[in-house]
Amino acid sequence: MLNQFLLIAGGTTAAMLALAGVLHLIPMLGPGGRRVSDALCRAPLLDVIITYYTAVPMILGPILGGWIGLGAAVTGQIAAVLIWTPLHELAHPQARRGPRVVHTLNRTVGR
Repeated sequence: MLNQFLLIAGGTTAAMLALAGVLHLIPMLGPGGRRVSDALCRAPLLDVIITYYTAVPMILGPILGGWIGLGAAVTGQIAAVLIWTPLHELAHPQARRGPRVVHTLNRTVGR
């Protein structure tokens, strides 16, 4: 049971990170890549990407492992976000100096 959980969670994490990496590489492929990237930012292709990240793991997880699979899929999604966030910040250090969501939120709620 633990083995199944780890396989589904690891597979979900790997799949999420792999697509995130591909989506970041597409615009770097020249003008054609930029056109593909622009198309992916609008419906209906954006809907496919959102579905891949939100719904597909919660459908495939239970199919592959029942309730354990659902928990593993959600765990994999969370792990992917926790891994991707610092990697993305390391890849774009100039963005850390600019306006950030946390500063805007802190001003809004009074911190």
